[in-house]
Amino acid sequence: MRTILTGLGLLGALTFTGCAVETEPTEVQSAGDEAKPAEKVPVKLTAEKTAFEPSAMSDGGDYTCAKVTVTNRTTKNLDVNPLDFALTGADGTKHDIGSAFGVHEDEIAAVTLAPEEKATGAVCAPGHFTPKTVTFAPGFAEKARAEVA
Repeated sequence: MRTILTGLGLLGALTFTGCAVETEPTEVQSAGDEAKPAEKVPVKLTAEKTAFEPSAMSDGGDYTCAKVTVTNRTTKNLDVNPLDFALTGADGTKHDIGSAFGVHEDEIAAVTLAPEEKATGAVCAPGHFTPKTVTFAPGFAEKARAEVA
């Protein structure tokens, strides 16, 4: 009986301990910041506000968009997917772009970037707000954040 209780206690401790994983926040890359060496910024991300250009999939709603450029500065391939991005407004609210998938004519494509390759396109979120930062988090692992110029 003691073995069973000990096992259940250990299982419970592992279960609840796994939920409290903390990581350091990814440093925000300043708009136009070329001062950081490539080895310190493995994924270079730039962003600037851009006008919404509706695609055939647009529902006619209001969207806030940013034109992003992702540059792979690693030694391995990097997968980029439009669903890997989020926009944060000037008020601190993080806006997921999932419900705006495919609404912009020039949306960033789902591509695999070899080392030193880059991809450019739009990311949008529903609603009207002032975008402050763009986050790139492939596979739920935040890789880069950039100020929106």
